[in-house]
Amino acid sequence: MIATLLGPAAAPLSFESALQIPTSTPLSMFCIGDNLELLYGETVSRVDATFRRIPTFGRDTIRKINKNVSLMQNLAARDYEDFLQVSLPVFEGLFGTHNKNVQHLLFDLNAVHSFAKLRLHSDPTLDVLDRHTSQLGKSLRVFKNHVCPAFSTKELAKEAGARQRRQAKDQQKRGSTLRSKKAAQTPNKKVFSLSTYKIHALGSYARFIRMFGTTDSYSTQVGELEHRRIKRFYSRTNKVFRYVRQVTGHERRVRIIQSIKQRLEDRNSTAPRVPFQHKDPLLVTDPRTHYHISMDRSLFYNISRWTEEHEHDLSVKHFLRKLKIHLFCRLTTQNDSGDISLEDRSQVIIDSNRMYLHKVLRINYTSYDLRRCQDSINARTHSDIMVLSPDSDDDEHPYLYARVIGIYHVNASLQDEPLKQMDFLWVRWYAMEDNQSCLEDQASS
Repeated sequence: MIATLLGPAAAPLSFESALQIPTSTPLSMFCIGDNLELLYGETVSRVDATFRRIPTFGRDTIRKINKNVSLMQNLAARDYEDFLQVSLPVFEGLFGTHNKNVQHLLFDLNAVHSFAKLRLHSDPTLDVLDRHTSQLGKSLRVFKNHVCPAFSTKELAKEAGARQRRQAKDQQKRGSTLRSKKAAQTPNKKVFSLSTYKIHALGSYARFIRMFGTTDSYSTQVGELEHRRIKRFYSRTNKVFRYVRQVTGHERRVRIIQSIKQRLEDRNSTAPRVPFQHKDPLLVTDPRTHYHISMDRSLFYNISRWTEEHEHDLSVKHFLRKLKIHLFCRLTTQNDSGDISLEDRSQVIIDSNRMYLHKVLRINYTSYDLRRCQDSINARTHSDIMVLSPDSDDDEHPYLYARVIGIYHVNASLQDEPLKQMDFLWVRWYAMEDNQSCLEDQASS
């Protein structure tokens, strides 16, 4: 399994590297996984199920994994990248005494992959990339010399089937009808190899970035993705007579339709663009604002009645008190919520005691490479978030993690002051869990 992940993701510099290097290494991991399946039961199927259970993050940082990763079929470079990014918790605890070496290898792969794909580099970041690349070489040799020999790895079922079909086709061309059924049905031994150009080229990434700039400037991903568009046009032709002319005709019609659509949008630039199919209209977000939620007020709860209906739900316990403390701190710009008294909370007035519900929150931000970006939070589909921890102690974890339960706003104010719309998220904070394997947690559940 791990070898499969090492394949495309171990070479993060170019589109071809992202496809080929992770293929070789993760394939070795899935071959090891097949061996583990014989030892420990349905290990591979459990790993596939764990991959599918991983939630999405951001708009395209981590996409939904709907396929069986162990099959490694019909995958693009972005799929391998997603597999690599989430591989650490999935493979944790799977390899027994070799678990530490495997985890170090996956971490080093993620580090090199992340730094090599940065769109803005400096001398310190390139020095860090150099160090991670050296560590990755050590981890790969440990994986080759110590982890792989501990397992008798063989071909995956799809690889054995493809080999058998090739052999049958070659024998048919030669006119031979004799075939060894035993040889055809026996999977060949699979050995992980470090003697490939893609792995050899890893050590030159930092040097080439210094010479030619960041990798997004000369990536072949754009051209490779264009092949997919042409193939879609090819499926609409008769595939026999003058199919090239038919493909160019389809491309020309699509371009004309897109230009008409663009002219209509330019003519009516105030038209709302709703990127999600829902009944909560959200207009185009002003890039100068920090965040944006809908102004819709059609769906609301009476807070007192709602809390009474969920009085046995522990997550709703003291909801109104916590909400008023939060609102009082924001209305008075007070940072310490521990000193809020009952008298202070009674000053907070919530209009009609109503809490309005929303589906989507959009957030504008500037990325590390000085690009204006936008992300969205949806309590149903993209609910997991991470924020910087307010605790500045070096011993503390630098981030906080949470799941968004709902997106709301209330019209509130202090006594004798005008009402203000106060937007807020209701979240459930995650706690840090040590020495907990993702695979063991799934087995216990």
